[in-house]
Amino acid sequence: MSGGIGIGRRVWSAGLLALAASCAGPVPGRAAEPEEDRPSPSRLLFGSLDAGPAKLLVSQGGKLVLGAGSLSTSGFRLLVATAQSTERPRLAPAGNQLQKLETQLLIGFEWRLRGGSFAIYAGPELQAERWTQETLPRHRIGQRLHLDLWHGLGRGWTLQAGAYAAALDRRLWLRLAPGWALPWHGRFGRPMLGPELELYRQEAYSKLRFGLHLGGLRLFKLNWRVSAGWERASRERSHLYATLGFHAPR
Repeated sequence: MSGGIGIGRRVWSAGLLALAASCAGPVPGRAAEPEEDRPSPSRLLFGSLDAGPAKLLVSQGGKLVLGAGSLSTSGFRLLVATAQSTERPRLAPAGNQLQKLETQLLIGFEWRLRGGSFAIYAGPELQAERWTQETLPRHRIGQRLHLDLWHGLGRGWTLQAGAYAAALDRRLWLRLAPGWALPWHGRFGRPMLGPELELYRQEAYSKLRFGLHLGGLRLFKLNWRVSAGWERASRERSHLYATLGFHAPR
């Protein structure tokens, strides 16, 4: 890559290394704190890998409590995320791929509810994109509104929901993922299984996904989620998709 995307890619790579280091666990030689003496976490690290025949998307980021308090209490949050993708539209000339680098810097408020939480964020979004057969990338900036909901429905059922609206390309996204806690748990956590529905729309393009997700997996001190299913997009053939994600309170 060249230009702004090349610089952004180096920054993104450095951030990924820092994220991996921060998730590696306690510093060697430092005694682990007893579970009851550990303070409530004040930040959350996350990342994901989304793969399909026409697109590969890697994202990472973090959520930080602003001011006093922790993730277990209501309060203001800072949400920072970056994403890098490579797309190969079916109608594009052979060998021509669209590469994007996006960064969001959002501030919001999270309400801790009985049995769940709800958060709303807003802020700027920066984007650099470039076709591989072009020389210079295109840089744009817009506004983004993001919503998150997690709530227990009783009898082992929960509902996860996320949505955003972005000014760039008039994008809209919605994901609904109810889940049921499987009746067994152990050293790898308590898995939760359920369907997921994802809708995406922007100017002259739309996408629908339907699949299954398995979350609540605990490994390497991270909480994991995997999902897979069927995707239908405008101007593209239907195909399978797969997603691997993690999050880690710190």
